[in-house]
Amino acid sequence: MMKVSELTSIVRSLDVISEGTFHSLGNLYHNKVGMLSYLDSEKYLHEFLENPNISALITKRELIPFITVDRPLGLIISDNPRFDFFLIHNNLARNGFYSTEFDTQIGSNTNVHPTAYIAKSNVKIGDNCNIGPHVSILEGTTIENNVIIGPGTSVGHEGPEYKRSGNKMLHVTHVGGVHIHDDVEIHANCCIAKGIFDDDTEIGESTKLGSLVCISHGVRIGKQCLIVSSVMIAGSTTIGDNVWIGPGSTISSRVKLGSNAYITIGSVVTKDVLPSQQVTGNFAIDHKKFLDFIRTIR
Repeated sequence: MMKVSELTSIVRSLDVISEGTFHSLGNLYHNKVGMLSYLDSEKYLHEFLENPNISALITKRELIPFITVDRPLGLIISDNPRFDFFLIHNNLARNGFYSTEFDTQIGSNTNVHPTAYIAKSNVKIGDNCNIGPHVSILEGTTIENNVIIGPGTSVGHEGPEYKRSGNKMLHVTHVGGVHIHDDVEIHANCCIAKGIFDDDTEIGESTKLGSLVCISHGVRIGKQCLIVSSVMIAGSTTIGDNVWIGPGSTISSRVKLGSNAYITIGSVVTKDVLPSQQVTGNFAIDHKKFLDFIRTIR
């Protein structure tokens, strides 16, 4: 657990308004108890007010009048809350704030190809798995039983997350993991990034990924989904069970796809999709509405 006043040794320009403590970090929409977060726009004020888990906040001076909560709150003023928050995150990551360390564990009857790379620490692989040629499995990855990972796939790498401040561009350190459940099949040359904070990118039981699928940090995929080749899923997206995503589709960040949703070929999804809804197009809309529109222009 840390006090917010300790953060001034990391970013000296911070102004502590009220003391508080935290033992995790996350964005406003994360639900981790005792969390340090940031608020840099009134647009996202509702997310802060609706999240009782935030115990410390970095924000702008002009937003202080809107910060009204009936609980203890460590409060810090910054000219650039987002950038300073991730400076703090990177510093804490380097200095062991998030770290847990154990030797890599590989279960029985698991076949690892000689050309595959598996990190020597912080990896767990279960029984009866098949790890193909030139696969990379990096720290923070948990793979359960009966999982198949095809040639050239990377699991547990850092995604391309950057924050700007003037001419500076900060790469955000990823300290989370990847959790792959039982009976998942991942075909060739997929990329599955680890979580940014102490959270996991997750692929649910019996889900299948075609080749060249890219899954970004913090994505949660349910059970028995079929994600066909060349799909890109951006960060913090949540996908229910039995979802079908067609080849070449793109799913934007923080989108929710309900269970049994059907995303047709080449769709670009920027808004939530209801359970059992079928969507089509760029930008994706209800499939029947899309067909009605096509009829009007043919």
